[in-house]
Amino acid sequence: MIGSKRRKCLLKAKVSKIDIYAVDIPFKMKFGHAAKKRVSSESIFVRVETECGKVGFGESLPRRYVTGEDQSSVIDALKDECRRAVLGRTFNSFSEAMDFGDSLGGLKGAARCAIELALLDAAGKVFNCSVIDTFDKVPTNNLKYSAVIGSEAPFKAGLLALASRLYGLKDIKVKVGDPYDIKRLEMVRRVAGGDADIRLDANCAWTAEEAIDILNNMRIFNFSVIEQPVKKSDIRALRKVSAAISEPVMADESLCTIDDANRLAEERACKMFNIRISKCGGILNSLKIARIAKSAGISCQLGCQVGESGVLSAAGRHFASCVTGIRYLEGSYARFLLAEDMVKEDISFGYEGRARVLQGAGLGVTVNEDVLNKYVKSKATIQ
Repeated sequence: MIGSKRRKCLLKAKVSKIDIYAVDIPFKMKFGHAAKKRVSSESIFVRVETECGKVGFGESLPRRYVTGEDQSSVIDALKDECRRAVLGRTFNSFSEAMDFGDSLGGLKGAARCAIELALLDAAGKVFNCSVIDTFDKVPTNNLKYSAVIGSEAPFKAGLLALASRLYGLKDIKVKVGDPYDIKRLEMVRRVAGGDADIRLDANCAWTAEEAIDILNNMRIFNFSVIEQPVKKSDIRALRKVSAAISEPVMADESLCTIDDANRLAEERACKMFNIRISKCGGILNSLKIARIAKSAGISCQLGCQVGESGVLSAAGRHFASCVTGIRYLEGSYARFLLAEDMVKEDISFGYEGRARVLQGAGLGVTVNEDVLNKYVKSKATIQ
């Protein structure tokens, strides 16, 4: 008994090495929307190694048009912060690692997300603690993810809607904001059926006046939500659309930080938040944004960046397991989209979008470093 207590007291996580990777994972098929067409992930991975040999991984997907970041700027920011504040840092408990992750004030968005997740994953493995064990879990066996159809030609959109229907998916997001919108929606609604919940995402494509006019014309397709109809910086336009139409308006690109969440809530500019772990700076900030939404009576969607591997999918799964009342879940698409996933476990959703709550130390997934190294295009090491 005394020996057991002594081992517990000696347990600690000291960061001894940090690797930062720019990674491009090819897609099985091109994915596009009004702001961008993409054929690979353009990811950042961070590997944190502790003095005792435990390793943790984080992931993010910087997007210039969302948070103003790209792979190069994230690597530069991480190199500076990791040298200054992370390398050599010792945590005597998992809660200390969480407190430190919560204090990474010099970083934002994708840079903050990648290092935060890596630290939590590493500390969780040292202290044999799952990330989810430190939050208030929501008792659920009913996590259900939704389908996403990009800016495809109408016929291909119909094929994807058919595949979604055959897989039992009832919630479908359709990208809009181009000349094929009406034909695409006609095809998706016809194939998906009248009972499908179809929501729209314009990715900043319209002015407020255009959005109101176009959405009134699209109402014949019985859409449930419109996501980010106007430019990210135009909160007044977002509020104008929200006041003019009966369907909920969801903020996405306009919602990247805690300050953004507070402003959107105070100005009543939208009725829903799209919380994406990468753009919002990690799971800790995302949980804070969810609490702001709950206090303001705003509904939430768990969103994702196109091209997430199982590392970010795991973080999203933990988030979804800790937040009540999430209306839609997106993510866990790796098996369906990526040429190869970076984790050994298959955590993609199953039939009807159903997914399990993750267990295991840290994020609960194991990165296959041989697979990861195949897609690394540049690397920085801090030790």
